[in-house]
Amino acid sequence: MSVLMGHAVAVAVEREAYPSDLSDAEWQLIEPLLPKQGRMGRPRQDLREVLNGIFYVVDNGAKWRAMPHDLPPWETCYRWMRRLEDEGTWQKLVDEVRVLDRMGKDAPSRPACSSSTPRASAAAKAGTGVPTTRARRSTGASG
Repeated sequence: MSVLMGHAVAVAVEREAYPSDLSDAEWQLIEPLLPKQGRMGRPRQDLREVLNGIFYVVDNGAKWRAMPHDLPPWETCYRWMRRLEDEGTWQKLVDEVRVLDRMGKDAPSRPACSSSTPRASAAAKAGTGVPTTRARRSTGASG
């Protein structure tokens, strides 16, 4: 169960788990690496659910705006992904989850996470310039 914060009112929301969701063992491993809630400001959303949203996009190759509505808003997930990536925390999180997956503890049903982010994956696909299929030879009279 996750708690969503909306106008200073906590609302408990039950949802079906996605295959890309963090397991309890994964969450316990990476939670200490995340930034702590500051003393000032609005209460933030549950970071586990935010990470579940990020992993949903990474795992499924989905567009940010195509995220399911039972996950936090795409803007929140995207903003956190950029923050974690800029601070270098994203790579640490991925490395920890990869270690857990390789150890076989509470192995998730998804393949081990790659270090790429949705932003990096899209840039890599767009910037390769390499055709995905071989060109066919002409079967005409000239060849």
